[in-house]
Amino acid sequence: MKRKLLLALMVSQLLFILPALYAQGKQGDAPALAELRKEFKSLALTDAEKSSLEKIVQKDEGEVEKNQAELKVLQARLERLMLEKTPQMDAIKALLKDSLEWEYKIRLIRLERNIAFRGILGQDRWATLYKLSKVWGPAKRSGKTPEGLDERVLKFLDALQ
Repeated sequence: MKRKLLLALMVSQLLFILPALYAQGKQGDAPALAELRKEFKSLALTDAEKSSLEKIVQKDEGEVEKNQAELKVLQARLERLMLEKTPQMDAIKALLKDSLEWEYKIRLIRLERNIAFRGILGQDRWATLYKLSKVWGPAKRSGKTPEGLDERVLKFLDALQ
């Protein structure tokens, strides 16, 4: 029984990891980084725009961090429940429902940020920033990021993740 439960837990973890690994393998490192640098320069954000975007991120940064921490706690509790000899489905369902609520809150904040960013940058520049955020995430996780990029703008890319 323990063996089956452990195998099920490992498979469930792989289901979360495989899409990210596939996305990283799908993109060549050099073209992605070259594209990142080129698109980054094309944004040409003014100091006023950077300040406005920073205010948007700072407004709910603490709430996002708190929500992410709560989500991690619930995920750990869920993993712990899955390791029990006889997992209680009712408790698992309740924890899953709670974790989905925290995930919902995080996603809602990110959507609101995206809409606010688009209002400041306009459709085309926002689309560039959004596309950059999708390339930036895997590049940052792999540790293969181009040098000399504006730290303020990198924080905006992180905020859109």
